[in-house]
Amino acid sequence: MNVVIIGAGYVGLTTGVALAYLGHEVTCVEKDPGKLALLSRGKSPIHEHGLEELMRLAGKNLRFVERAKEPVGGAEVVMIAVGTPPKSNGEADTQYVEAAAREVAEGFLPGRNYTLVIKSTVPIGTNRRVAQVVKKVLAAHGLGDATSVRIVSNPEFLQEGRALYNTFY
Repeated sequence: MNVVIIGAGYVGLTTGVALAYLGHEVTCVEKDPGKLALLSRGKSPIHEHGLEELMRLAGKNLRFVERAKEPVGGAEVVMIAVGTPPKSNGEADTQYVEAAAREVAEGFLPGRNYTLVIKSTVPIGTNRRVAQVVKKVLAAHGLGDATSVRIVSNPEFLQEGRALYNTFY
């Protein structure tokens, strides 16, 4: 499959590396220039045993870019794995998920079927909100009925330092 992952933090990076190692074509989108520079050199910005070795073994199946629009067009699956820091009242701040959904929808092409996976830690109802965001962007570009987007959840339960093990086993 052709997979695009938005966010190369703990969840996005380990998921992307695992999928690329298994043979999928994976593009990880990372906005932080420092992280992107490290990743482009095959270096991991996070501590995870074996991650850099798997990055190397994934080879050409794994690439890192700053913007989502171009790679999203050819994707079959797009995963959003961005942070959801707590608000002052303790609720998850989903603004980054919604911003990623807008950016992703900008790259969707007419006549294609996409699966948009929410892998960020979010409250119930977020997928409904993301669907509204995507629908609004597609309508603004005249793609309302021309592009099919399924939105699904894929909760993660990774332990830092054991994320690759958790992913594979």
